[in-house]
Amino acid sequence: ELHTWYRSISDGAPTLVAKMQASIFRAVLAALDTEQEGTTLFAGHDTQLNALGAGLGLSWAPEPFPVNATLPNSALRFELEGDEIQVDYLFLANISDTSGAMVSVPATFGSTGSNRISTTGFTQLVSRASDAACSNVGLAPFAEIARAVVV
Repeated sequence: ELHTWYRSISDGAPTLVAKMQASIFRAVLAALDTEQEGTTLFAGHDTQLNALGAGLGLSWAPEPFPVNATLPNSALRFELEGDEIQVDYLFLANISDTSGAMVSVPATFGSTGSNRISTTGFTQLVSRASDAACSNVGLAPFAEIARAVVV
């Protein structure tokens, strides 16, 4: 639990996150804002998971691990369903198992009390959590490089 607490402090300070992790916030928003079908994957580390969690006010409980743990090979899944976005935290059921079986738990927004939020609410959270001037999304072909469509 000490590691999780440390990561939340070192990677979750709002002022730093808004500037240092602006691109991941804006890239997720841009990916959800397209009408293209498929899946967009972004590779990152616990730094980005902690930043997204802190900036968007998300919390997840990957039992038996600590709340908001950022486990190896874990991910946040943002899924657009109509005019709502659902967020789940995915992690390996057993790190020693070679099957790759994943467990999914809700990533709850503090603002809604659930893992769902309107697209308008999500856009507002991203705008408050990140500094657009510090983002490279829209300035370079980042979104095209990062896009991986699964069929």
